[in-house]
Amino acid sequence: MLVEHVREFGRKRLPPESTRWGRMDCLSADVIGDVRDQGLFDLLVPESEGGAGLSYAVVAEALAALAESDGSVALVVAEHIAAGLCVPNPSDDLATLGWPIEDQAVVTVGSNGRIADATVPFVIAARLARWLLVPTTGLPSPHGSTITWALVDLHGVGVDISAVATFGMRGAGTGDVRLVGATAVAARPEGVSASLRRILSAAIAVGIGRGAFREGLAYARTRVQFGEPIGAFQAIQWKLANMATDLDAAALLVQRAAARLDAREDARIESARAHAFVASRIPIHGSEALQIHGGLGYTAHAHVEQQFRDARFCAVGPFEPAVERRALATGIRCRFER
Repeated sequence: MLVEHVREFGRKRLPPESTRWGRMDCLSADVIGDVRDQGLFDLLVPESEGGAGLSYAVVAEALAALAESDGSVALVVAEHIAAGLCVPNPSDDLATLGWPIEDQAVVTVGSNGRIADATVPFVIAARLARWLLVPTTGLPSPHGSTITWALVDLHGVGVDISAVATFGMRGAGTGDVRLVGATAVAARPEGVSASLRRILSAAIAVGIGRGAFREGLAYARTRVQFGEPIGAFQAIQWKLANMATDLDAAALLVQRAAARLDAREDARIESARAHAFVASRIPIHGSEALQIHGGLGYTAHAHVEQQFRDARFCAVGPFEPAVERRALATGIRCRFER
């Protein structure tokens, strides 16, 4: 019921806005407000704290349903959900996780609790969020690790955010964050989960793929060539058949990984496997959906053009296929050589 409600909300509310912010670089405040009113930022927050208290599996499917209409909105929600587990009051403020591309994104905190001078690149929702979650050195660690996750108030002093123009996911408000004398406080370490972020990101990719498939199927049914719909031609049918098969496989991989988190089991292998699969397949199917539209798909008038660009997001950054396969190989070796 919830998943269908989210899907319907996306279809009714997001497509008109998507055309506008697909050519810009930040979601509008009214859209963020509507998403918050639907309770989507609090899906994982326990009911005792005012949230929905849903399982990881249901949250992943809900994000996929939202991404069918707009990947940027789903991405902002996913970042908030993942980072919200680390902030003191996740229902109060929109949070975000920094997605450092390079290892040097780890910043140093001085003895006074301030970051002297550092830049965190490619932060999703940097221009929409209240908090930045960033890996640091110099803060006390409860586990003796040299790396500690810390929160920086993006509305505080010593913070400068510059916009980053992106190929896809243009509504996500991506930016580079410069920290000069900004205060950092230790986050709740139990809230930082790479497996969760992989699962949510893979779920968004599934949703974008489903949306592109829906657009391609609808066009194939209505576009007539040589006296019949192009969906009657084998070349188009094979594209749609391959898309449908891979989307089902991707959704099952995501659900399997989420189920392990729900069971409080190690999901590093399953989440890496799910994300490696979507990162290698979904961008291809975004391209195929655009190809079904022919020249129309290459214009800004077609929603599939935006989905084509958004689909590339899952294949870049810290969770790109090569990185995921390396993580997957390491996880397999550790789990099965014990």
